[in-house]
Amino acid sequence: MKNITENKDNIIDTYAIKNKNKISYLDDNTSYKITIIDKEIMLIRDNEEFTHRFMFNIDKITQSEYYIKELNTSIKVKVKTNKIIQNEKKIMIEYEIIDSNDKYSYTLDMEWI
Repeated sequence: MKNITENKDNIIDTYAIKNKNKISYLDDNTSYKITIIDKEIMLIRDNEEFTHRFMFNIDKITQSEYYIKELNTSIKVKVKTNKIIQNEKKIMIEYEIIDSNDKYSYTLDMEWI
């Protein structure tokens, strides 16, 4: 994940499970689940503190949901997907948070064992 606005990278090396249109992996006690449905990509990040659901659809504004478990509260966040690249070896999503104008790039490079 790269915060384009602040030019900060978070690079991990991990193993994932792929089953048809779904990919799951764990990073720093946070589970990531990616589901690809036609031209939409759903990303769910989940840990003990929060669940964050994104729906990415190119050139569209969607609403992500950030659920804070301790407070039993959801925050809706508008997200604009600027670019999606999806193939057998890579998923790349460039998006921005509308309210803050922060821009991000999420890239998942895959290598099959």
